[in-house]
Amino acid sequence: MLSVLQLGEGWMGVSIRRVKEELILCLCSNSQMMQEWRMEMNVRNCKKCGKIFNYVTGYPICPTCKAALEEKFHEVKQYIYENEIATLKQVADNCGVDVNQIKQWVREERLTFSKDSMLGIECENCGATIRTGRFCDKCKNAMINNINSVVKANKPQESPKEDLKENPRMRYLDK
Repeated sequence: MLSVLQLGEGWMGVSIRRVKEELILCLCSNSQMMQEWRMEMNVRNCKKCGKIFNYVTGYPICPTCKAALEEKFHEVKQYIYENEIATLKQVADNCGVDVNQIKQWVREERLTFSKDSMLGIECENCGATIRTGRFCDKCKNAMINNINSVVKANKPQESPKEDLKENPRMRYLDK
């Protein structure tokens, strides 16, 4: 096991994260061992900053970048609330966020544009302008009807049970 003193004379100033990274690099010196370790621990590189982190669910970004993204989300939300007539491009430019990120928040239904707002995104199916989500109400209802019809078609038919009054014979089990 690698001791902390082997990391250098200034080991007291080294963060715990750095110590863990050094341990990982020393223990997993070849790439095959590193791949196996990543598979077991579900460790990934952050899509934004490239740091290694323990991935749980969702978009693969580290907790630091996730917190920064969440802060930007609140900034965008406040800007839209204060400037209802701003376009999507203006919101992105004034808040320092990519237009695609704003669209992603709308698709996740974290942002909803007001009815009188000029902002909106397109339905992924028909292209109609919607205020939030991925699909317009018309497409959602069509999908629900399609799913319901498939479920009804695949539902096993119950065979009619014989009425005991019509067939009064007694039955015995063989031993």
